[in-house]
Amino acid sequence: MRVDVIRERLQLNPFRPFTIRITDGRSFAIRHREMVSLLRTAIYLVVIDEHRMIIIDPLMVVTIEYDDAESMTLPASYKPRPRDDSYDQESEE
Repeated sequence: MRVDVIRERLQLNPFRPFTIRITDGRSFAIRHREMVSLLRTAIYLVVIDEHRMIIIDPLMVVTIEYDDAESMTLPASYKPRPRDDSYDQESEE
């Protein structure tokens, strides 16, 4: 996942708790923005829970999940990919 998307979620005011799910299936509940640090010198996501510190490459983040519907807004940096209609046209032939 792009770092700017994660950063925008952390900077929301008021902060809304979310869960990060990574490629190996593990998930990390982010209940406070202080639990995550995006490093400037490297592209890593540092998640701190009650027992450990985990460094995650943001490319390993598959989803950011919210429990409440109010939080389900797209980040300002989100840009949908242009639709590729060529696949649909090929299947019709």
